[in-house]
Amino acid sequence: MNVKRLSAVFLFILTFMVNSAIANEEDAFRVIEEKVFSTNQASVLLSMEESQDSSSAEAFRQGLVEYRLGNMTTNAGRIQKSIGWLEKSVGLGTNVFNLSYLGIAHTGVVLLSGNPIEKSDHLGKAFEVLNRSVELFPDHYLPRFYRSLLNLMVPGVFGGKEEKGIEDMNFVLSRIDTIDRNPPFKAFMVFMYANWLGEKGKDYGRAVALLDRAASWATDKKFLENIEKKRKEFIGKGGSH
Repeated sequence: MNVKRLSAVFLFILTFMVNSAIANEEDAFRVIEEKVFSTNQASVLLSMEESQDSSSAEAFRQGLVEYRLGNMTTNAGRIQKSIGWLEKSVGLGTNVFNLSYLGIAHTGVVLLSGNPIEKSDHLGKAFEVLNRSVELFPDHYLPRFYRSLLNLMVPGVFGGKEEKGIEDMNFVLSRIDTIDRNPPFKAFMVFMYANWLGEKGKDYGRAVALLDRAASWATDKKFLENIEKKRKEFIGKGGSH
């Protein structure tokens, strides 16, 4: 085997190994995300807090636990702790999950803080981090999903870009059937889009169609009731059955 052929084979093997490692890492972080978001009980989340592991994955887990607890208890201090953990996770090794959720954690401070300056600062950081995540992982649904929500829900005067939000929304929806996620998360994604399309976009037909998709993936009884409630509301406003 000549040197050029040997180099080409080595490069192929190296590329395969790197891509496999990235995929395995993303799977591990996705499993952590799904586990933390699968419970709505603060006591269960509190039991997840203590650990001596210093890995990026563990920092990510701790960050998500603090984020969930902060939202459940409307505690901005826990969201701040979440940001610290997620920054540590990113510092130990950036991937699409820890970087995207770092951006989302900043939005948590925006929602819970009573300080206008702090709100503005964290909103700017949320846009900055999610934009960076999309730049680094342009073909991944997660940062585009969260960035789309931010752009669709934040008024233009505060930095929201509706056109960019719609672009990201269409990107995610065009891939929703092939996204490697559990059905309840897919239901959550399309429900959020359906709600915006009906409430703000006034596209009731598309909203109802998405709610039908959400209902096919949702498993939580209360969530299914909310989906049906919105579905009837939008049908009443002109959406098709």
